[in-house]
Amino acid sequence: MIFELHDRLETVHFFDLGLPPREPPRPVAFREPDYLDKFDQHVMIYDVIRSGDSAIAICPDLSACNMQVEAATFFAEPSGEAVVGVRYGFDRHARILFEGLASNVTALRVAGPCGEKALYPGRARLGLFDGRRCLLTISKNNSLEWIVDWARFHVQTAGADALLLYDNGTTLYTPEELAEALADTGLEALVVVRWPYKWGPLGFQVRHRRRYWDSNFAQIAMFEHARWKYLAKARSVLNLDVDELAVSNIPGHTVFESVEAGPGGYMVFEGVWIEAGTASASHPPRHRDFRFTNDPPSPSPTKWACVPARTPEGVNWATHALRTGRKTRYRGNDLSQDAVFFHFRGVTSAWKTERKQVLNEDATRARLDEPRLAAVFAEMGWR
Repeated sequence: MIFELHDRLETVHFFDLGLPPREPPRPVAFREPDYLDKFDQHVMIYDVIRSGDSAIAICPDLSACNMQVEAATFFAEPSGEAVVGVRYGFDRHARILFEGLASNVTALRVAGPCGEKALYPGRARLGLFDGRRCLLTISKNNSLEWIVDWARFHVQTAGADALLLYDNGTTLYTPEELAEALADTGLEALVVVRWPYKWGPLGFQVRHRRRYWDSNFAQIAMFEHARWKYLAKARSVLNLDVDELAVSNIPGHTVFESVEAGPGGYMVFEGVWIEAGTASASHPPRHRDFRFTNDPPSPSPTKWACVPARTPEGVNWATHALRTGRKTRYRGNDLSQDAVFFHFRGVTSAWKTERKQVLNEDATRARLDEPRLAAVFAEMGWR
């Protein structure tokens, strides 16, 4: 298995340039007590990617940072010539595009009123995943057993042959230990990217409406970075968390095969919660220890797969779907029936409050055996 660790990111903070921090977008009345501790006030640019005569700066949301962005001036080095980037705003992240850079440009220097910083854009590494069927995820302190089981499951049932994993600050093991654990899963390529940024405060649900999903930037920008730095030439990409397993509903077809054959090279599919009340004595509990749903099953927000080369540039990858705007899904709300994913409540470090509450509740509702999950577990030899 090819393994690479990428831990060099060309990051710019507002304070590097003597600029004021980002103002929180959420009204004070709707901020939880630790909101400001979780909120990223300082990052202006996560990383800069060089591709041909262009460079792309991947950024958090800049929609409320016009003064800071306009006060920053960019120069191409070694000539010192000023360059102008075109800003594109998306849901909770932004892209600054610099075009027409000379071949001898080695750095971009960004200057503010009281500071400057040199950026050395890394080349896009598209060859690492060229033609591969790639799993994409972001992870922090998920157990090695979970990640290994998750990867092996999708190698054997879906034909995945590569994994791009963004590490958001794992302290339980090193990337090298992760690579060693994954060595016999059947993956042919693994890239771990250190993504050390604040996740950001989550939004919340009010009755049936999602409110104030406005302050969590790191995961959304991660998708943008993954697309342009690594995955633009991948054969297809499957976006899942480590506590989620995708299963094809089409006999003889895998999830990757379905998205590659489907309209637009994109599909968004439904999730089902697998409840935590039936765990075995495994420590830590594993996916295979859970296979029952509530009656009726509880739905989980959607996930997606796509063929990157068939995704329009104005469409951004997001957590639960591809989007053309904060409230607008690409290709509408069409759900594919070709696949489903199972979301395991018991495979969790319980970092979300609502997950803690569910895990602590008594299992009072009737349970249903999930036949699709039981069948694929049997094929895996997970009994």
